[in-house]
Amino acid sequence: MDIQQKGHGNFDVDLSSVNSGYIQPPDYYPPIFPDVAKYNWTLTTKTDHTIIINIVNFNLTSRVDGVCEDYLRFSSNLDGSEPTVEEYCGTIHPKYIHHHSRNLFIEFRNTRLRSNSGSSTFRLGYSLCA
Repeated sequence: MDIQQKGHGNFDVDLSSVNSGYIQPPDYYPPIFPDVAKYNWTLTTKTDHTIIINIVNFNLTSRVDGVCEDYLRFSSNLDGSEPTVEEYCGTIHPKYIHHHSRNLFIEFRNTRLRSNSGSSTFRLGYSLCA
């Protein structure tokens, strides 16, 4: 885990010896982020496994003028450089996300500048599928 400052962090999660767990912002409860929060998680597992995400709690700001101001993005490329596979905000999201890859990059951004950005938070469960 690498936290540079409050509201920013990069987390590497090696699933070689762990079968399940949770991903959530370090400031999960109470959910108080700085005006611009940036968190990234990189999950990697064995070559013969894939990653399943279970959305346990999801409370992000809804789209404003068609744009997600707070969002979660999922991609299979470890640096997030490929086109976004999936992006979610607001209250519409699947219960499960199954990436058919041994790598998963998760990006959380709170991009709206406002005085109290503490209303958005999430908690994701993860497990492996052989």
